[in-house]
Amino acid sequence: MKELLAPPLVELLMKAEQAKMKTMAQEILSERQRAETERQRAEKLAQRLLEMGVNPSEIN
Repeated sequence: MKELLAPPLVELLMKAEQAKMKTMAQEILSERQRAETERQRAEKLAQRLLEMGVNPSEIN
């Protein structure tokens, strides 16, 4: 038990956890950017369909 609570081990665990959180935050940001890019792409495609006389809402 004494080893588990030793300051160097706790510090290493905290640093590892912080690194994991930073990686997760970067992944979340990346996914949000990907989703936004996809949303914009879908919006452009819908606009093109409308210009061609096709209502995207009516496509199954």
